[in-house]
Amino acid sequence: MKSTNICILLLVLALLCITVTGWTQPNYTTVYASEPYGSNQIDILYNSNHNESLIYQLDGELVTQVMTPWNALSDWQTCTITIPVNYNIGFYSTIPELWLTPLFWEGIGTPPLSYFTPLTSDPVGDHLFTSAWLDITDTKVCMSQDRLYFAMRNNHTSFPVSSGLTYFAYMPVVVDPASSPEENPIVFGLMYTVNVFGIISPGLYKITGTGLNDLVRIGNIESAVVEQNLILSCAKADLLADSDFMAWFDPDNPLVALTTTTSKITLTSGSLQSDLTVGANMLLEQRTIPVINAYAPVLFEPLYAFEPGEQATLTASIKYSDLDGNFPRIASLSIDGGAELPLVPDTGFLGNFVHGERFTSTSIPLQNTWSQIRFRFSDSDGFVYYTVNSSGNEDNILAPPVKFSLYPNPTTDRLQIKNLDSSIRELLVYNIRGQKVLSLAVQPEQKNLSSDVSSLNPGIYFIKSKGDLSPAVKFVILH
Repeated sequence: MKSTNICILLLVLALLCITVTGWTQPNYTTVYASEPYGSNQIDILYNSNHNESLIYQLDGELVTQVMTPWNALSDWQTCTITIPVNYNIGFYSTIPELWLTPLFWEGIGTPPLSYFTPLTSDPVGDHLFTSAWLDITDTKVCMSQDRLYFAMRNNHTSFPVSSGLTYFAYMPVVVDPASSPEENPIVFGLMYTVNVFGIISPGLYKITGTGLNDLVRIGNIESAVVEQNLILSCAKADLLADSDFMAWFDPDNPLVALTTTTSKITLTSGSLQSDLTVGANMLLEQRTIPVINAYAPVLFEPLYAFEPGEQATLTASIKYSDLDGNFPRIASLSIDGGAELPLVPDTGFLGNFVHGERFTSTSIPLQNTWSQIRFRFSDSDGFVYYTVNSSGNEDNILAPPVKFSLYPNPTTDRLQIKNLDSSIRELLVYNIRGQKVLSLAVQPEQKNLSSDVSSLNPGIYFIKSKGDLSPAVKFVILH
């Protein structure tokens, strides 16, 4: 019974020693990409309020690429990477706190070490005992559809679990990232230790308190030593089947906190922690690079404001949309064939590239006699253009564009069009190939319109207004 209590102390130790601190939840949406035709590079865009590094596989090696703010937007990070063979990617951040999205393993069996994302390093010599195998030097993580993997490295070449009557244990631990030490949170540990029949064995454990009845073995673990790394893994299903784990785990926002510990146990002195790594936070979500480039971008709803005079200025903007969801690698305008000037996303930018985001210039000094604005965008090697003339034709858009709203969107059979601008005389519906599939007449002073669209094939369509003023374009999805 004494040996049983000593082994229980090993598990309880993880609960007592973990320090979980509050952390800023990453503000992420999705990953955007632009792949130039005939190039071996991809531009990546990612929404995050953290300072990011992107991690990916290239020729069997793990590559880390620092991301920088995109278009002066601090919460949008970008970088250019060499095209990988595997389009799974990960993210790593240390500011404002340590967190990561690990690489995803789609192969069979244990992932190669090159697929493990660095979680945290630990100083050499900071452990409490002279045994070098208890001195953690670094921890890495990886995940697959079914399993969660840890790779631990120590200041030795092996990971012994016993020496005479002295036992050793190595354990990565998972806990609620929103918890605090004062709450004594329930923790889940992948414990690699001695196998004593009927008393203790390697496995996935839930620790709810400090007593014998507060320890529950909820699953098996797999272990292997590869290139002096101890690789431990557990089935995600074992964690997801536990009601205490699911009490805080959100599958739609799969965040967990992690740390790693080692311990030494003797019959005379009980269980004593040897080393503990700094806690980190991880998002258990597969992230991939979207490399679809089937459609060219669409530019619509241009606007400009011209201030004439001795120091004349012009500010112009336009909406950009790409049905592949690709972001613009290049966004610029030129006046009368002059230099290309950058366009930047508007305040309130959401990265909604499918339905359209507005890009605006700075205030541009120019001559009073200017005649033409040319907008230029690209999500590949090719460009799309939109030209606006200063006066005398339908592109003169000193006034704001006309407006209307669509409901519901997406829809299946009937589309409601509301708040029609008084200038609109007709609405034209185009499919993704730019073919007109429907024309809807608008009566004078008509504010709302209902149309049966059940005969159209499922897909994405755009609706363009036609009337006295500059056209407006909106997108609708038919299921």
